[in-house]
Amino acid sequence: MATPAAPKHNRTDGKDTSAAGLTPCLGGGGVLPRQKLLRFVAGPDGQIYLDLNHELPGMGAYVRPGLSFLEKAISSKALENTLDAKYQGTAADLHAMALKVVEKQLLNRLGLMRKAGQLMTGTDKVLEALYQGKMQCLLVAVDAAANTMKKVTLACENAHAKCLTVCERSLLEGALGKDNCTVIGLSSRANINEVHRLATLWHGLKGLQNKA
Repeated sequence: MATPAAPKHNRTDGKDTSAAGLTPCLGGGGVLPRQKLLRFVAGPDGQIYLDLNHELPGMGAYVRPGLSFLEKAISSKALENTLDAKYQGTAADLHAMALKVVEKQLLNRLGLMRKAGQLMTGTDKVLEALYQGKMQCLLVAVDAAANTMKKVTLACENAHAKCLTVCERSLLEGALGKDNCTVIGLSSRANINEVHRLATLWHGLKGLQNKA
């Protein structure tokens, strides 16, 4: 049985004030900043929930995003013992659920940025805006052509801008409701930090190295 996403009725204003601290991964993935780890909590119903935004009350259990780390956290009972809760599913269930939740929130965030006018698409337009200092970060679809990836990477290096690879082009186009979403430019610093966090988790869950 797949672990459900965090229930909305459990959310509170009391966020985890130590979210930026270094924490060991229960799946043997080393010690990382908490924002680079998946946080799980035990709900009042005894189930284990993914707390993607690090905002649910109670003790958290932290696991590095990635199937192998989730497998070890489950097989060793570290996840259950830390939360004093039972998990009935498999590591594959947990991994699939986490990837779905992270991907959905990442795409939703980009959709909100489009509506707010903080996002631009189209390789040539985005690169021109980057050279003019209007873009703070560029996203490249993970299935972009190699020459496009190389071109964007070099441009970002020269402009000292962040460059991240994210979801497949078809998913980006569906979320933004427009074509030609291989390269996306972001102009909001506040939202870029959250996009960066979600993209890092997505890469870990997909088992990918950031190409850009």
